[in-house]
Amino acid sequence: MIVPLENGKVERLSGVINNDYLIHWKINSFEEFKKEVDRTVLFYNKEKPHIELQRKVQMNF
Repeated sequence: MIVPLENGKVERLSGVINNDYLIHWKINSFEEFKKEVDRTVLFYNKEKPHIELQRKVQMNF
């Protein structure tokens, strides 16, 4: 069961991935889509600094 508080976090991440990254790429297959989503999630969690986390990446906060 997904709790509403958890769902909001998932929706936020999904929106960021779709609107900030994937929308700008031309993806031609489902396999390519999966690869790009995986790559984007890793980047978002391990390399992208976040203002709300005092400009730290999520993995280091």
